[in-house]
Amino acid sequence: MMNVFVQMPGASAKEVEERITIPMEKKLMEIPGVEYVYSISRPGLGFAIVRFKVGEDEEKSIVKLVQQDVRQLRPHPARAPRHRSSSPAPSTTYRSSR
Repeated sequence: MMNVFVQMPGASAKEVEERITIPMEKKLMEIPGVEYVYSISRPGLGFAIVRFKVGEDEEKSIVKLVQQDVRQLRPHPARAPRHRSSSPAPSTTYRSSR
C-alpha cells in the first residue's frame, strides 16, 4: 500500500475534495495493478491510500505511482506531492504556503 498526502493550507474540506482528492483518485486508479483507492478530504489536507493487487511487486508499484506524476494535479497554491509506503519507501505530499 502507498499513502499520498496533499496539503493545501487554508482550503476548506470541500475545496480540497474538488480540487485535489477527486482528481487524484481518478489519476491513481489509472495505474496498472491498483486494486482500490480510499481517500479523505479535510480542511487543508487530502489523503489517499492506494492498495495494489495481491502479488504486485512493491518496488515496481512504487515506481508506477511516481511515474503517474500526480504532481500535475496540483492546483496552485498546493505544494509538491509526497508519497509514503506502508513499508519503508519514498513518500509524497503536496503543501502550500497559503
